[in-house]
Amino acid sequence: MYIRVSASALRRVFARDMGPFMLLLGNRINNGATRRCNVDTGRLRAAMYYELTRNVDFDAAVRIGNHTTYARWVHDGTGPHIIRPNPPRKFLRFPGRGGIVFARQVNHPGYAGNPFLLDAAREELARL
Repeated sequence: MYIRVSASALRRVFARDMGPFMLLLGNRINNGATRRCNVDTGRLRAAMYYELTRNVDFDAAVRIGNHTTYARWVHDGTGPHIIRPNPPRKFLRFPGRGGIVFARQVNHPGYAGNPFLLDAAREELARL
């Protein structure tokens, strides 16, 4: 999952190499997204990244993203779904109110999502 902010739309404002500006913008969006993302184990927060890219016309762009496989689900949310154990396991095991709970499946109600990356990008782009 990632977003891409291109310098071509901003070229009219800055008549020079956009690389340093795009890196600064990427850093600020990345920091904002890191502050906003959910924290359970810290893995989602630690997997945030940004990098400068250039196309064949040397158009600078910054790519801000997250390396985890579940980042999109946290960002965009999920609908109701069933959680089952991964084979060869036959039961899910998790802490409950009365101690450890075992179940063959769990009906997850879904998750509304936390658009941490999009919110951070909107905030920083509004400052321009």
